[in-house]
Amino acid sequence: MKQRTTLLVGSAAVVICVLVVVIFVVLRTGGESETNTSVPPGTATGVASTEDEAKIREILEAASQRLSAGQYGPAQRMLEETIAQYGQRAQFYELLYQAHLGQGRFEEAYSTMQAAINLGEATAEMHDAAAMAANRSGYIEEAAQHYALAASIDQQNPKYPLYRAQILIKLGQFDEARRYLLVAATLDPQQEYAWGTLAQLALRDNRPNVALQYIAKARAVNPHRTIWMIEQSKAHRRNQEPERGVMLLSGLPPAQLDEPGVLSELAMCFAMLDRPIDAALAWADHSERSPNDWQAAIQTAEWFQRAGEHAQAIHYAQVAIVLAPDEPQPRELLARLQQAAIADDE
Repeated sequence: MKQRTTLLVGSAAVVICVLVVVIFVVLRTGGESETNTSVPPGTATGVASTEDEAKIREILEAASQRLSAGQYGPAQRMLEETIAQYGQRAQFYELLYQAHLGQGRFEEAYSTMQAAINLGEATAEMHDAAAMAANRSGYIEEAAQHYALAASIDQQNPKYPLYRAQILIKLGQFDEARRYLLVAATLDPQQEYAWGTLAQLALRDNRPNVALQYIAKARAVNPHRTIWMIEQSKAHRRNQEPERGVMLLSGLPPAQLDEPGVLSELAMCFAMLDRPIDAALAWADHSERSPNDWQAAIQTAEWFQRAGEHAQAIHYAQVAIVLAPDEPQPRELLARLQQAAIADDE
């Protein structure tokens, strides 16, 4: 009896062991089968076949060619279909980003680059691209964060702290922006925009002498950059030296004088020297070179009025009316000038 019981127990143990092995094999086989059918080729958890990889290379090449040809819509559709078929890859998203960017769809471009970044192993260039799209989409704080990440990945590239500084200025974080500008300038002393932007911040803080030091560094890199000349003239005016601004700007060639901001700054220097007629004449020359610019005609009229030359002021106001008949400002100016001329005659 005891021997029979032992045999029964032994047989039951063998059966249980066999069942465990069978269940384990079934579960393992079933799990592998389910995984293989649910993972698209080419994802982080799946491996594309050699045939799939060849097809993917063909698609990437075709998409790149369409992007180069400016065919952004077709490239976008091709890449979206590729992602649906082969799964997520950073390469797909980076090209899709370019397709959205080419169509001016900055929010979609930002979301696409975020998807590429979220796959892991993001590069500084990817954060740079995300920051640009975020900035254009109005996501300013997000842009600043991406530039910070780019700078942390590629610590020797001066453009990332420079770009972050520019975004921080948008956010009104001027002290932090100044710190990043100094980092950029230290990494690359030839980075004129770092020095020039430091000068602009110094002028904002009403420190013209400091601004002049930074402008000197910017102009040492690029002596002919118009914006740095304008900033230098502003610093001279703040130091009560408008004649130095006149000397700097009045001798510029006409093409450079016509760049935005130059004549406005030069006119302010003339005004500080009590020479409004020179400001008017400078604007008149510009109006002759830009005969379709009604706003230049307005400026010319305003400065001739300040110089007491009412007939000339009225003439340029009339020119502005002809150039912009639907704009109220020229007519309002003409009425004011005519009243002032009548008052002076009396």
